[in-house]
Amino acid sequence: MTLKKIFGILHTHCGDDKDAADFVVFAIAQLLKDGVTNPLRKASASKVFSGERNISPATTRTILSNLNKDKFVSFISEFEDDTKQSLSDAVNIEGYSTTLYDVADHCAEIIIQNISGVNASGTAASGTIKIENGKLYFGNREIPMPETLTPPISIESHEIEYIRALLLAYSDAEGITGITRETLCNYHEKYKKSFDRERQHYFSAEAVNRRLRDVFPPDNDQFAALKTEILDGVIEVAEATDHANGFVRLTEVLKHATVVNINGSIVVSLPTWITNKVRKGICHFLVNDGSIRWVLE
Repeated sequence: MTLKKIFGILHTHCGDDKDAADFVVFAIAQLLKDGVTNPLRKASASKVFSGERNISPATTRTILSNLNKDKFVSFISEFEDDTKQSLSDAVNIEGYSTTLYDVADHCAEIIIQNISGVNASGTAASGTIKIENGKLYFGNREIPMPETLTPPISIESHEIEYIRALLLAYSDAEGITGITRETLCNYHEKYKKSFDRERQHYFSAEAVNRRLRDVFPPDNDQFAALKTEILDGVIEVAEATDHANGFVRLTEVLKHATVVNINGSIVVSLPTWITNKVRKGICHFLVNDGSIRWVLE
């Protein structure tokens, strides 16, 4: 997403009564450490907002050497939930996957990546996408690791399919139908432990998904490449007919996912990103996609 687009979206939803140029200047100030003079002037900001020009190299150097991303996130986070949801919806139309809880972080990253010189082809003004010493860089700028996501108490809409599949697997193991999240505790404790663990795995993978969407353009979907690699590695185990029940199939597939060779994405060389939790979580994305099932009909 370009600076013109992201500033336009932010101005629409968070601009209050500021005109476009004033808002861009204000937004950049929210990315700077306290006490640092904002190097972006209103005349330049107006051209950035309209897409006539990018931020100058000198201004870019000042911004990048004095970044305070948390300050920007705090600025967006202070808005009401309905405003953040509208902002999230607008950002998602551009091919991202955000919620009202993390849209501030996504917007900050989009701005920072643009300022760093990242363009739609996935290259940066000062270099290309690269991995050095187990870290991902755009040019000389290190891309931060995915944030840690804690599963919310309530099931979110994007979880419905894999959650349904988990409950079906537990029911299949018990030889019954209809185990729900609320009734899990009425059965063996292993199911409740599994349920909580698999939600954490799912959100570990979701964190990687969100960070990759921030970094790579929509036509270079690195998370989709990861899903394809995991699917190719576990499909025979998932489709085997000798599993005693769906819970056993779930366990065996997740176990196998941790040893699959995955080479189809640049991020497989980042061991701190693609952990066993992430590999297992990707399996639940495959369930969401309908690519694998725990209970075969």
